[in-house]
Amino acid sequence: MDAPDRRLQLLDATRRVIARLGIRRMRMEDVAREAGVSAGLPYRHFAGRDELVTALLDHLVSTPARTPSATGGSGLLPALSYGLSEDPDARITAQAWGELYAEARFDAELRARLVASVDPWIDEVADSLAVETGRPVAEVRPAAERLVALAEGVMSWWQLDRVDAARAYKLLQDAAMQSVTQLSQGR
Repeated sequence: MDAPDRRLQLLDATRRVIARLGIRRMRMEDVAREAGVSAGLPYRHFAGRDELVTALLDHLVSTPARTPSATGGSGLLPALSYGLSEDPDARITAQAWGELYAEARFDAELRARLVASVDPWIDEVADSLAVETGRPVAEVRPAAERLVALAEGVMSWWQLDRVDAARAYKLLQDAAMQSVTQLSQGR
């Protein structure tokens, strides 16, 4: 296996370990075991645990969801329901995201990276809202921020099994439709 493939293998193993154990309990040895490689191999690709966690965040931010949203395609609802699925792998990714958010409370650098990672999501939702409503992006951006905040909360409920993927999707769909209607009516 070449180096880029090995890095991806280690990042995927890290995602699964973090979802199962949490960031604070994760050790490099756990990642190696999950990836099925020698205990020292992760250190050939990452200087240590912090670099591995940072690389995972960068990978998750730059990689489209492993599973399509409930509707597929492009537009407002797929942008909001990004990664929401009954697929167990989607839940693992969501749990890893949840752990990254929880750890960011104690790590200023991680917190800054997570805050920055939300901006492209808000931009995508704002672009979709602008298309749906015929309004300028700058005018719909506050609504996009509200919808993304709601989506993060709904995704947290889904991670906690408070709602299943279908109910989470319905909550996002209703909020998106309400926002489009209000913006279209000039409210």
